[in-house]
Amino acid sequence: EFQFIDESDTIGIIDCMLVYNDHIDIIDYKLKNVVDDSYQKQLNGYKNYIEKKTSKQTNIYLYSILDEVFVSL
Repeated sequence: EFQFIDESDTIGIIDCMLVYNDHIDIIDYKLKNVVDDSYQKQLNGYKNYIEKKTSKQTNIYLYSILDEVFVSL
C-alpha cells in the first residue's frame, strides 16, 4: 500500500505498486465489481501522479477478489 498527496492536496492510496527497471504496475483491488467509470478516473489519477514522480511508464489494473477477474485499463 502506498499513500500520497498530490499537488491539489488530494490523498490517494494505491493498493499495490510493483516497480520494475523499465515500468510500474499499479493494481487496485476491488471486492467484486470492476466495471465502473469512477475506477478508471481513480486509477488514471494514480497513474498520472506516479508517472510524474518517476518518469516511468505505468500500467493500471483492477482485480476482483471474489470473481478472480484481472482487468487491464
